[in-house]
Amino acid sequence: MDDFLTLRLLDRFQSLFGRLGVDYPTMRLILQAKLTMDRRRVPTVLSGTGNKESADDGQSNHFMKGLGVYALMGIVMVPCLFIGDSWMFQMSLVFSLLMFLLASSFITDFSSVLLDTRDKQILYTRPVSRQTLQMARTVHVLVYMTLMTLATAAAPLLVSVFRHGLLFALLFAAELALIDLLILVLTALLYLLILKRFDGERLKDLINMVQIALSVTIMIGYQLAGRAFEFIGLDAAFTPSWWNLLLPPLWFGAPFGWLLQGDRHPYLPVLSALALLVPVIALAIYSRSMPSFERYLVKLTAHSAPSLRGRRPAGRAARLLCRTPEERAFYRFASRMMGSEREFKLKVYPSLGFSLIFPFIFPLQTALNKGWSFMAAGSAYYSIYSCAMLVPTLILVSGYSGSYKGAWIYGAAPLRDLGAIHRGVLKAALTKLLLPLFLMECLLFAAIYGLRILPDLAAALLGISLYAVLCFRLLGGSLPFSRPFSEARGEGWKAIPLLLLLGGFAGAHKLSTLITDGLYLYIAILLACNYWAWSAFGRQAPAEAPSALSR
Repeated sequence: MDDFLTLRLLDRFQSLFGRLGVDYPTMRLILQAKLTMDRRRVPTVLSGTGNKESADDGQSNHFMKGLGVYALMGIVMVPCLFIGDSWMFQMSLVFSLLMFLLASSFITDFSSVLLDTRDKQILYTRPVSRQTLQMARTVHVLVYMTLMTLATAAAPLLVSVFRHGLLFALLFAAELALIDLLILVLTALLYLLILKRFDGERLKDLINMVQIALSVTIMIGYQLAGRAFEFIGLDAAFTPSWWNLLLPPLWFGAPFGWLLQGDRHPYLPVLSALALLVPVIALAIYSRSMPSFERYLVKLTAHSAPSLRGRRPAGRAARLLCRTPEERAFYRFASRMMGSEREFKLKVYPSLGFSLIFPFIFPLQTALNKGWSFMAAGSAYYSIYSCAMLVPTLILVSGYSGSYKGAWIYGAAPLRDLGAIHRGVLKAALTKLLLPLFLMECLLFAAIYGLRILPDLAAALLGISLYAVLCFRLLGGSLPFSRPFSEARGEGWKAIPLLLLLGGFAGAHKLSTLITDGLYLYIAILLACNYWAWSAFGRQAPAEAPSALSR
């Protein structure tokens, strides 16, 4: 194994670890193994690139490549340092983007580090003290976060030296450490609360839901951070309100205005104090809870019996939506696979969270800028089409499975119509994941805009249904759950052009309202197109199907 630079730096503090009751040579060996595994693990930002061979050769340093991508992403924060004259405003924008990037990365990649239980089966049977194991986990997490943060913040930190001076950059660097501490501790405490109350499969499902909730919360916070300032010309002035105290980007932006620019607004010392006290208090709570966290992690290895809940509703939906026995069978099969396939959930659920929040961003911006009554009288409800951004991901991911070797059943089963497989699986994906989301958003939009938009919602539903069939045709979907997830790398780009197609449906919807009774004519056309598309759907199996049958 490699002798990492990080380990050589830690060697200088060997005596300090010894005074803390840590067996440093053992901890160093554990860290060396963990860092080697990190180097081989492909980060989420690289999951759409490369191929299976390069990912599994054990030689490529994927972690460093991932840091390079984070450094490129950090460049988007540089222009924020040139907006207006208020340093607090500039840094609040920087920290909003930075916390969004870091927290999103921590949610997707960091959870596998924080919730890693693989070493327990090996190390808990060896003469290794609990203090050493806990310190190894803590140092590993800190190294992981520090390198990721330095890579992401490198560009704005370097530019800030030339733009605002060395003192500004030093304060920036100090607050980066506090931000890391805040994100780490709050994420760990949230996971601890879940670990304490749940176990087995319910625990793993709930962790996925928490990752969605964190993604949504981060996006909402990013939208609200800029609302704390009022623009006067090209400059921005801080407009205090009680809800400013709930936005961490403002906490960390306040010291730049208070300490460096001399702004004496009474809110700024309070916000600055929160930037220091909240991470420190959270760290103290986390330190006391660390032994419990290690103990509850064992629950992640527990396996509960598969639940029968949801099978009867799936059967009723299959009888209602599917015309043939084969189609109904694959509808039920896909529903169960999507409910039990862990890797499927990890890839689809984050997109589910963004599809939940995106439709409300534009109406929220309209309400904040022009008032609630103006928004309710407008037509921002067309943003409901953005919930269908999930569709391409659903179609792509439904072709993969951790149990892909069972795809031989497609060739062995006496199937007369391969199209029944695709129709059943796509209908299951849409009704199980997208339809509940769409109906919930319809209720909220109807409450905001009134019953006048019901025809528009019907047109949106029909448009999304047709869009799903077109996506399948354009993506050339393989047989469901017939390929390993390792082959999924490099296919994420295929979904990007389909977003333009989705915008085309929204544009056609808007154009139909410009002529008398045009919306109802558009609905009739969509009904006819849906009938033809779903009837013709799958009559000829996609080109990839025969190769899947031969696995």
